[in-house]
Amino acid sequence: MKTEMVATEILLRKGSANMWRGIEAVGGELYLTSHRLVFESHSLNIQRGPARIDLSNIATAGRE
Repeated sequence: MKTEMVATEILLRKGSANMWRGIEAVGGELYLTSHRLVFESHSLNIQRGPARIDLSNIATAGRE
């Protein structure tokens, strides 16, 4: 993971993922830590860069 973690943060899981940014499905890696979700895009995408969501901002999660 390229994103810097804080001292008390622990990496729990990681895996391949896509994130929709407008009409582009951006491919990359999704990391679940003890504090947040972090998506880091692959360099082959037009739209690049990380997305970070604090776990305290997530109300529910589910599968479609």
